[in-house]
Parts: sequence; structure tokens; C-alpha cells
Amino acid sequence: MSVEIITDKIDQFHMALGKFVEAWAAAEYCIDNLILLTAPDHLSNLVLFEDDADVAKLPYQFTAKIKRIRSRLYPTLEPLQRDKLAHAIDRLQELQEKRNDYVHGAAIERYFSQSEMAIKMGRLLQPSKREPVRVTAADIEAAAKAVADLGDSLFRTLMIIREGP
Repeated sequence: MSVEIITDKIDQFHMALGKFVEAWAAAEYCIDNLILLTAPDHLSNLVLFEDDADVAKLPYQFTAKIKRIRSRLYPTLEPLQRDKLAHAIDRLQELQEKRNDYVHGAAIERYFSQSEMAIKMGRLLQPSKREPVRVTAADIEAAAKAVADLGDSLFRTLMIIREGP
């Protein structure tokens, strides 16, 4: 396999990672906006926060954000809104471990064939035993599309919630 083909396959892999990271960031931005709906009134309309003790109480970790949305926002929603939001959030949670592999994983091995390249991504020092995962650019592209679709669903639901009854 030529150096140009190998370089092209590595570039495809990096582009897929970029698409995934951008899609996740957009989806999590919607999650953050949903968190702001649970915040005290004086915070929910701010774009840039000043030094405020209430801001420090808002969750920053993904799991804590989801827990807050479920405990504080779900009870305020109409059943259809809650179901749509729950579906998107549940699905994002299912993809969270992939996200951690893609964002925090190091390429510890590369495999090349005529048609594709696969990379084994590994993470060390995890709270539970996590085996390295073998992924291709196509795997990451598919996950990026799924996350982008979930982000779109979150955004639409957020807009409906903001419009109110």
C-alpha cells in the first residue's frame, strides 16, 4: 500500500473523528440549554455568566447533567415532550462510552487492508476494565450521524419547550 493511500486513510479517520466531536459538542450544547431551563430565573436568560455562586451548582459532567434533567425538567414537561427528550437522552447515554473511546482513546494499533483502515483505540486508568476498541472511519461516521440526529432532536424539543404551552 502506498504512502499516499495510507495518508488518505488516516485523514479520513481524522475527519470522521472531527465530525463526531462536533456532533457531540452540538448535542451537549442542547443538553446545557436544557440544564439552564432548570436553573434559577436569574441564570436561565444569561449568555455569559458573571461570578455567581449559583453557576457553580450547575452540573458540568454529562452524567450529572442527565440526572438533573431527569429530576428537575422531566416532571415539568408534557408526556410527549418528555418521551421525545427521554428517547434522545437515553440514546446519547448509550453512545457515551463510544464518545469516551473516540475522544480519550489513543491509537495503539493500526490495521490496513485494501479497502479500509482500522485503529485500535485504548484508554488506561479507567474505573472499570475497558478493553481497547477497534474502529474504522465508517464506524465513527455512523456514530457521528447518530449523534447529529439526536442533537437535532434535542434542539427541536428544546425549542418546543421554550415556546411553552
